[in-house]
Amino acid sequence: MQWLQKFMMGRYGADQLNLALIVLALVLSIVFSIVPLGLIGTLIAMIPLVLAVVRMLSRNRTKRAQENLAFLKLWNPVRNWFQWLYLSIRYCKKNRYFLCPNCGRIACVPKKTGRVTITCKGCKTRYDRKA
Repeated sequence: MQWLQKFMMGRYGADQLNLALIVLALVLSIVFSIVPLGLIGTLIAMIPLVLAVVRMLSRNRTKRAQENLAFLKLWNPVRNWFQWLYLSIRYCKKNRYFLCPNCGRIACVPKKTGRVTITCKGCKTRYDRKA
């Protein structure tokens, strides 16, 4: 077991981008099992998985961290939108949910309060909405 610890010392390891690549590889393998493309489909499904393993074993930690940060800048607005959609559907009877136009953070306002000025807790941006 010590040989594995020595081998992994100084390596980058797993992050959110690696998890997304593994999920993408899984989705592609399921899609290509339904739509038979043979060896080409299998190879296309394996590309994100190989890329994730190469990123995990990389010793260039700063470059991998920059890649992950760039991925998170793209992914966080998408995640916030789906979270907003989920909250809007689940609790739509009591509250209204608004996305901050600057940072995308979700604000919750009780329904039927009229026109309100919302101050974002994340970036302190003020914006007006009708609840």
